[in-house]
Amino acid sequence: IVCGPPIMIKFTLPVLEKLGFKQEKVYTTLESRMKCGLGKCGRCNIGCTYVCKDGPVFTAEEISKMPDEF
Repeated sequence: IVCGPPIMIKFTLPVLEKLGFKQEKVYTTLESRMKCGLGKCGRCNIGCTYVCKDGPVFTAEEISKMPDEF
């Protein structure tokens, strides 16, 4: 489980992968992006994913498929 600011998550995930952790076994949270929590305001969307509705917990595999804007 990786919890922290997006910049930390961005640099931690590749390190864990190099250490042999499989992407589907590494989880992270993106709750800092949520505002309304209902998917109405659009603040939490990353591409077509809404953190408040589809998360806020995602695997590293799911994160790797998201646009780099997270």
